[in-house]
Amino acid sequence: MWSFAAVLLAVLAMLFLARRESGPPANSITARYMGESGERPSEARTAIFTLWVTNKTQMWLNIHLTGIEVLLGNAWTNYHSDGGGMLNSPRFPFGKGIYSTTLPPRTAAFGQMQRFGVPETSPWRLKLSVSEELRGNRYAMAGIKAFLSALIHHRRFENPFPKGLGYTGQPRETVSEAVYITHTNEAVALP
Repeated sequence: MWSFAAVLLAVLAMLFLARRESGPPANSITARYMGESGERPSEARTAIFTLWVTNKTQMWLNIHLTGIEVLLGNAWTNYHSDGGGMLNSPRFPFGKGIYSTTLPPRTAAFGQMQRFGVPETSPWRLKLSVSEELRGNRYAMAGIKAFLSALIHHRRFENPFPKGLGYTGQPRETVSEAVYITHTNEAVALP
């Protein structure tokens, strides 16, 4: 009985005294717009944006789209699109027919996402949220913390490690390279 209480007290102390995570470095990825497929009106539902994303860290990074910014004058401002795909995030090939929003350490890959409305007359860029996918001891600690939180706040037991569930660290906002519209109405990234 006392050993269980001591272990529980030690785990609680580790959780609440652990340092707060700062997230991945500000320049942890680069993202470049590479174009889209399905540009004919008949293919509008299946049009795909393609990004080239480079993970420059030793961490597994989880990447999500959070918005679009448009250049007005000298300042970048939020662009409100029709919301037709804002919940999409770049998906990276992770095997035969398997895609993930996670990019392994020190790799680059084409990320694809469903097309959504972007500015047609002004330069624009994507806003991305980047967070480390926790692994090893840090994954276990995040699971224990989630279990204790559910137990304390909701008074229920939950499996903190169900198949397919991952934990991430603190997110950091970053932006893709700017995309400019040419005189032929073609969107291109700067070289």
